[in-house]
Amino acid sequence: MKEKEFAILLSGYLNDQLSPSDTDLFFKMVASNQYDAFINEHILVQLKAKENSYKVLSFDVADEIVRNIALSENFANQTLSKTAIIKRLLFFAVAACFLLFAASTVFFKGKFFFGVLDKNTTTVSTLKYKQNSTGKPEQVRLEDGTTVLLQPQSMIRYSVGGKDKREVFLEGNAFFDVAKNKNKPFFVYTGSLVTRVFGTSFDIFTANNGDAKVLVKSGKVQLYTRGSDHTNKEKLTEKNAEKLNPLIVLPNQMGVYTAKDNVIHTAVSENPILVKEHNGYISPDTEKIPFAFNGAKLSEVLKYLELHYGIEILVDNPELYNCLFTGDITQLDLFTKLKIICLTVNMNYEINGTKILITGSGCK
Repeated sequence: MKEKEFAILLSGYLNDQLSPSDTDLFFKMVASNQYDAFINEHILVQLKAKENSYKVLSFDVADEIVRNIALSENFANQTLSKTAIIKRLLFFAVAACFLLFAASTVFFKGKFFFGVLDKNTTTVSTLKYKQNSTGKPEQVRLEDGTTVLLQPQSMIRYSVGGKDKREVFLEGNAFFDVAKNKNKPFFVYTGSLVTRVFGTSFDIFTANNGDAKVLVKSGKVQLYTRGSDHTNKEKLTEKNAEKLNPLIVLPNQMGVYTAKDNVIHTAVSENPILVKEHNGYISPDTEKIPFAFNGAKLSEVLKYLELHYGIEILVDNPELYNCLFTGDITQLDLFTKLKIICLTVNMNYEINGTKILITGSGCK
């Protein structure tokens, strides 16, 4: 009879249907150790129901599960011994490490969630879910008009219908083309990295160790880390987001996040593309921009490259501007263009943060 009562309480908790008194009773029953076998069996049933995209649950993830539960609002309000409950929950989490765990499964109504779920953001119960378990990219169109090209073995949970913001939680890799809405910024959470935009396009790549890269194609994005922002103390809003002094990343730049050090730095994108707009200039057609020069001064060539790639190119010697270049490099990528130019006038280039530096003796 008691096991049936526990089953009802567990079901109610998973569906956020428990009263405060029933929640108290549920945690007391968890802490009693009498229902370990029942919970283990329930976990197995949930896992077996997920036949796709299984992977081994690491202990770090199990530990994150327990911490998310311990930080939950219902759990924090309990008056009984938290130590006893945590021990039982840790037991279940560690036991789950030896099972095949579906990455998309959410236990305890939002506490078992990939990555770090900020309790001040949208709750998991209100999020929609999409996972790409195929071997090729899959396009997802959100209700606000945003499109997400979700890469294989990647997944998102999202809510774009809020009053003041749109939110996406990403695990894996995806390309975002965000619909413009100045009144509702768009946030992408990848572990501890937060990407904030209004309407732009960019790629996000994440690694298993928490590192991430954000490559901007158009518009601009703002990057900051959760550990140093206001999201742990107050609801993330348009006003307090501006206080975070975010790192700005522009087209053909990338923000590189290192989880170990919890820092972000910017760099030139690994494969810069032609941009449609730069410093007020709008290109009529990026597919038909010619890069053919006949005795052009290097100052003109570099300015032309800057204009169409949106990357600042500097020289360490002003006499380099006097050098002349002749050649058609239209079909080449930016870095190959630079190599050809450098070879013809005996100079070199290097990447310096978000800029390109040209070095050489110059021409008289």
